Amino acid sequence: MTNESIYAQPYNGDFQGFSFETLEVYDRKAESLRKRGCDEWELSYLDGDNVALFNAAEVCQGNVAEWFELLDTVEDDQRPALFYLLDTCGESMADALSHLEDVVIHAGDVTSYVEELIKDMGALEGLPEQLRFYFDYAGLARDMQYNGEASELQYNGTTYTVSGY
Repeated sequence: MTNESIYAQPYNGDFQGFSFETLEVYDRKAESLRKRGCDEWELSYLDGDNVALFNAAEVCQGNVAEWFELLDTVEDDQRPALFYLLDTCGESMADALSHLEDVVIHAGDVTSYVEELIKDMGALEGLPEQLRFYFDYAGLARDMQYNGEASELQYNGTTYTVSGY
């Protein structure tokens, strides 16, 4: 699990908020606030590597346990796909986790995905080498985006291509 720092800010200005890094600390500090009469607060991401994922997951006091479970179960290399499901598809955390294996994701833009796909398929192997240079990878990439067969997303400063979902 990565180090995450989150802040709980009570809606009632008479109470002071608290920061936390684990679900156990959150539960303890939240219970202390509840005992003093404060039941509602907003969560804000302070520090860590998952701010985009946190925002896409719309983490709140009602699903903060799910958030920490997500951090424990989803590997770093699966997080761009999870971000896609949460942010682009609008899925809940539970639904996104159940569909995570269905997402095909490629690090890079759609054109580099198409180049790799065509190479892996061997689609141009029968053509003479001098004709292979005329294949329009960018055109096919553009068509795949228009047809909804592939889309690009930015996650933590890296471009990814999602296909087949």
